[in-house]
Amino acid sequence: MGINVDMEEVVIDPYKQKQTYKNWDKKINSISADNEKIIVKYLDDMRNGINLNPRATKGKRGYHRLNNQKHRLKRISELLEQHYKIYNIAPKKKEELKEIEFSLRYLFEKMEEGGIVKKDGKRYTSIRDYIKGIKAFWHWYMVYMKREHEILIPDVTEYLTIKEDRKPQFVYFGHKGGMNAEEGFKKLLNAAKPEYKPLMAVLFDSGIRVTEFLNIKSKDIADIKGTPYLLLTIREETSKTFGREIKLMLSYELLRNYLTENTFKSDDFIFPVNASVTNQYIKRLGERVLGKKGITF
Repeated sequence: MGINVDMEEVVIDPYKQKQTYKNWDKKINSISADNEKIIVKYLDDMRNGINLNPRATKGKRGYHRLNNQKHRLKRISELLEQHYKIYNIAPKKKEELKEIEFSLRYLFEKMEEGGIVKKDGKRYTSIRDYIKGIKAFWHWYMVYMKREHEILIPDVTEYLTIKEDRKPQFVYFGHKGGMNAEEGFKKLLNAAKPEYKPLMAVLFDSGIRVTEFLNIKSKDIADIKGTPYLLLTIREETSKTFGREIKLMLSYELLRNYLTENTFKSDDFIFPVNASVTNQYIKRLGERVLGKKGITF
């Protein structure tokens, strides 16, 4: 489990996103030198919060976002080079801008239809994420060219859209016409080992991400005056999106007992568990108790 130090706070990084990004040598050998150069420049600016689209959220981008964008832009560049002979995804000339506009449109249409598939032969199921990735890159490029070179670049991604006919796969605790989600979760919780119950209850109650969960400290839990409930604070530096407060109205009893039974100092992480081990346990528990595959941490 990786631990990063950001904003004078220790932050747990279970998927080692910072280490992955820091270990990258800023070389992308599978694409042209021009594409590699502009993608590296883009990622550096995103890391430093520079040349952002005025409509975008201000501030530095996190390592999870940077790693995802590196992957998506690398793959888009590979496909543009392979299928359309475009070796510069950030052109300046009018005819080249038109060419990349049409090529991007055709590329995503073929990905959607299954004409262009992944390296393993399977269809792309996250095309929307690739479109969002190239749009974010291009909006940065427009700002970068205007601010750094006083050149106006049109938005060639303006009309990029994709139909969403393949919905994300969710696993529900309940059954249609039978027990509801809360009943299904209680059945799962009752069958869990004692040490997993507070953890599972807080996850279900809060709906927070794994990284946010692992970074909960004792100081982040507070009583809600006049009620038996607890208030969970998600700190800005541990969140993928933004800091926020969540009322714990289902898990407060289990969590309160857990905190009483353990001696935590203010800055102690209250759930020092291994993400992979916990994930495997919950998956197996879900299959055994509810007969459902894919229930995860």
